[in-house]
Amino acid sequence: MAKVTVACKLPVGLTLDLATGPVTLNGFHHASSVGGYGLTPNVDADAFDKWLKDHKDYTPVANGLIFAHAKQDMVAAEAAERTNVRSGFEQIKPQKGGKVQAVEEGSEKPDPEAAAAYAAKAHGKSRPRAGATAPPLSTTADTPQDGDE
Repeated sequence: MAKVTVACKLPVGLTLDLATGPVTLNGFHHASSVGGYGLTPNVDADAFDKWLKDHKDYTPVANGLIFAHAKQDMVAAEAAERTNVRSGFEQIKPQKGGKVQAVEEGSEKPDPEAAAAYAAKAHGKSRPRAGATAPPLSTTADTPQDGDE
């Protein structure tokens, strides 16, 4: 049975439901990370190829965030070459005025309005109106304690 090493540029990886059983890919926070891709060795090649074909339109696959090679040094070399591929999960640093900028210099500046609209749409919620406030949080003083009546 042929094996491949899979590279994944998602932060905490991804669990794939392969024909041979579930496989959890290492993400870029894993110690095996090369070029921002977590490497997962010894994945069944045929099962992964089938998963890849079935999910070719899945955004991380279509954007090159998940790929594999039979030789681990080949996948590591390709991952190192793809260091500049953006996943959308890169760190950001706050700037004055509430704006954010990607940590890497020279990269595109994210659009906070577009990000908020995307997040709201992804979670099926409308964006809060300007000036809206959240309800106050209850505190332990507001809740009865054992023995209180």
